[in-house]
Amino acid sequence: MDNLTQITKELLKGSITFDVANFPISTILSVLGIRVSNNDQKIRVTFNPEGIAFDFRTSTPMLILDDLRIEYIENDVPMWMMSLDMTFSLAISSHIESEKSSLDVNISLVSGSSRCHVMKDDQGIGLLDHSPFVESLVKALGEKLVSSAGADLMFSINMENYGLSLSDAKATSGAGRYFLKMVTTESDLRKTLSYIHTEY
Repeated sequence: MDNLTQITKELLKGSITFDVANFPISTILSVLGIRVSNNDQKIRVTFNPEGIAFDFRTSTPMLILDDLRIEYIENDVPMWMMSLDMTFSLAISSHIESEKSSLDVNISLVSGSSRCHVMKDDQGIGLLDHSPFVESLVKALGEKLVSSAGADLMFSINMENYGLSLSDAKATSGAGRYFLKMVTTESDLRKTLSYIHTEY
């Protein structure tokens, strides 16, 4: 659990910025009652490394993301910020498409586990609980990150980046551990080592 948590913290350092047009937030902001104008709009997402953790002590592995920050920026001016706490159930599988294999991370929001607090908005309002926003956000993201395993969201990792080609992958958990079984049809060790050196 700790090893995977530390790796994920490294991968999720810093922030990601999106154009609002490419981020499914405009259609769900009515839940919060916060306006979004037609000006130059950006959404900045920042993960809190201390809020990232995996929990494999139950039969269903869990991914915890606490204090994930979403900031709305209009014409380069921050307008509001919210903090999200979420817990997801976790499953890992693989698929092959056009002879390219991917490792799929499927996650589902655990009911009753989410919280959303507006830390600042354009009216100076803060610390209000808007928990339904998280469910609405995950549902909207699910339209773009469709899971083939019936989960809410799926993130695919292209294994070619690591010099690997998978024929099968599945994961099981038990006694606080998470076991991933992968069968590879070929590998490029030089590419794998080069990618690891570049990333870490």
